[in-house]
Amino acid sequence: EGGGLEAFFSSKKAVPKIPSLTGVASQKKPFQSFRQFYPHYFSEHQNPICRGLHVTGTLLVCLLLLLFYDEGSLLAAFLCSFIVGYILSQLLIGLDHGLIEFGVLIISFLAFNKAF
Repeated sequence: EGGGLEAFFSSKKAVPKIPSLTGVASQKKPFQSFRQFYPHYFSEHQNPICRGLHVTGTLLVCLLLLLFYDEGSLLAAFLCSFIVGYILSQLLIGLDHGLIEFGVLIISFLAFNKAF
């Protein structure tokens, strides 16, 4: 078996599930976990130019954020917001939209980064 993220996310290791507050997964949300989503994402980004643009854009945004934010809390804010987003995506998987997750994710990032 190969290495890297593709191998990790396509492995069959058990990941604890967070019970949904909104029932079964919405038909508009075909992936119930990141592990299910990643092979689809990987297949959609086979083009090396597309991958290069994603990596370049992500690095550019991260560098700009690090340059314009003096505090070391930025990484902690990203990590905490990622955890909040993951938990909410599991709790609210039955909703047809991601508006609540989006709003809470932005608010949590700003709160963790002390932007309020």
